[in-house]
Amino acid sequence: MVSLTLPHPINETASRRPSHGDRVTATASYTRGDLVAPDVSLKSTALHLPFIVKKEKLLVRDLITEAFNENKSVNYVIKQDAKRIERIHSLINYSYAICKRYGDVIINEDQNAAALVSFPHHKKGFFFSVKQDLQLITQSIGIKKLPSVLKREAVIKNYHPKDPFCHLWYIGVAKIDQGKGVGTHLLQAIIQKYDALGMPIYLETSMEENVAWYKKNGFQVYEELKDFGFVTYLLRRIP
Repeated sequence: MVSLTLPHPINETASRRPSHGDRVTATASYTRGDLVAPDVSLKSTALHLPFIVKKEKLLVRDLITEAFNENKSVNYVIKQDAKRIERIHSLINYSYAICKRYGDVIINEDQNAAALVSFPHHKKGFFFSVKQDLQLITQSIGIKKLPSVLKREAVIKNYHPKDPFCHLWYIGVAKIDQGKGVGTHLLQAIIQKYDALGMPIYLETSMEENVAWYKKNGFQVYEELKDFGFVTYLLRRIP
């Protein structure tokens, strides 16, 4: 069964919106591009929830696809052909579905940055996972690349702890807003949340220029993988 653990480049972000798991009253009004929805309460207006979730999914997909378009790890995973962007979309949709059910989907108030956080220690439903995994293989990876992708995933997982931890799968900011401190604000909000829960945060990045940024925010490099055509930096932050 495929359950990919992928690296993240950094981008920059501000205050976080409540995640699916927070279950607090919050308004949602997506105005990025053609993503427009009326203000509704996610807690009290269950009738509109599927509509809002769909818009949230599109917003997250577009933000992270833009931020990760040239990312080494993402392009290692997906099949490189004329449908490359569509395949990245499918990859992010897969990650979104996993994090929506077994983690956190975090969007900042300005809706120009997002993060996907997974909890690997949460047991995933068998049929849900199979469905998502099959879609990932057919729509993103391709059969030919599957063995190398699974090998890389297994190597990374060997470095993850057995105890519960938070996996920062993706954090991305709209290109036009990168370099303005947006991602730093979002990352600090994530750190504050999981520090309060006593959960360590693990992540991977293939972007060397991002390592210093993570270190500045309290992460340490605990391993470097060099077996996949580029260096993958494994980082963690222990509360």
